[in-house]
Amino acid sequence: DMTDPHSIMDADITGLSLNSAGAVVALSASGLSFFDEKSFRFQQFRLTSRPVSFQYDKRTGNYWVPTEKSGITVISNSGELIRSFQDDPLDPNSISTSRYSPYFRSEILDFSDSTFVFLATPSGFNVYNRQAKTFRRFFPKDDSFLLSEVCTGVARVNNRFLLVGTA
Repeated sequence: DMTDPHSIMDADITGLSLNSAGAVVALSASGLSFFDEKSFRFQQFRLTSRPVSFQYDKRTGNYWVPTEKSGITVISNSGELIRSFQDDPLDPNSISTSRYSPYFRSEILDFSDSTFVFLATPSGFNVYNRQAKTFRRFFPKDDSFLLSEVCTGVARVNNRFLLVGTA
């Protein structure tokens, strides 16, 4: 029953993921549904647009949820909203886009650094500073390491190097 607040949010399931405890999280057109095995119920978390992926940041214990049209939502391990990141063309410290593609799911975020989160977006490469809570945007220029504005993924090579895929 979709009207029951303890059921799955809607029938349009676009993906399944696991949280840090191994419980199922259903991604759907309306948001996220966290399954509680003990009560055999779902906890619903409504989003303003369809989630693309569900990423766990081991360093903070939070989840980053990129969406198709409303940026990235950060949720605590207990399912509380921590923060939403959206593009603001007038703020150079904001994220470079609010639109994420379902084709690039989990490869777009790297949480391995204690100071920074690295993010590949369709509108450039972004680095989030955990302490300052700001983004720095990188775009292709003559002296840039980026070959294209469309970044398709990030992969940690070792402690010093990160690969950024472009299209």
